[in-house]
Amino acid sequence: MFLVGQHKNDAINYLVKKEAIAYGDIVIGDFQDTFRNLYKKMLLGIEWPLNHCPASYILKTDEDCYVNVLLLLEWLISYDLVNGSKPLYAGNVQYNTNVVRDKGDRYFVSRKLYPYRKYPDYVSGGGYVFSGSLLEKLSRLSQEMPVFPNEDACLGTFMRRLGIKPKQDNRFLPFIFCDLDAPESTLFERPLCHFLGPIVIHGVEKISQIHIHYNVMLMAFVPSLCLYMERQPYGKQYSRNCHEVP
Repeated sequence: MFLVGQHKNDAINYLVKKEAIAYGDIVIGDFQDTFRNLYKKMLLGIEWPLNHCPASYILKTDEDCYVNVLLLLEWLISYDLVNGSKPLYAGNVQYNTNVVRDKGDRYFVSRKLYPYRKYPDYVSGGGYVFSGSLLEKLSRLSQEMPVFPNEDACLGTFMRRLGIKPKQDNRFLPFIFCDLDAPESTLFERPLCHFLGPIVIHGVEKISQIHIHYNVMLMAFVPSLCLYMERQPYGKQYSRNCHEVP
């Protein structure tokens, strides 16, 4: 499902509503679709599945992220068989993060909304997974606790209240904290085989989503395509550097 807010242009709002009716895959919130309102989308992403589509697991990601759906499902099925009774909150964990107090910064949060100096550890909003069994508790907390305009950190405060620790998974949003000396300087200068292992990759837009999906499916069903790369010492070193937690 696509979660969207209101546009300033009424004509665009009309077209979005038409597409939502035609395809049934858009949820429209009653707020302006701005960066500072991303936390409202996060809340919408709790309320809508709770009331309309209860699920075992919820994946939240951004529109410029590629999701390896087959790998995601394979992982969640195997996880559920062993750990299904334990609440899951997983992704690329942000540790010991300071609250931004600069009013000119788009991540600014006032002391009135969040008085503490640091956020509890939370997973980055670009892509994360949590157990659907948490939806009701998260919904209740969103009405009891202060909410603030830092989407992923705000969700992290809810999880902290529930006593749920974020689980670091290197397959979510890799290639962000990489070795600066690596020869590849952009996402698409990397060997294609680097895209086979991640579950969520950030910075993939428009037609590139289809390109990566086609190549990932090809490599998944013809694994010999990546055997040569796995034998290269630099390939292993690069993968390790790009998945380390800073």
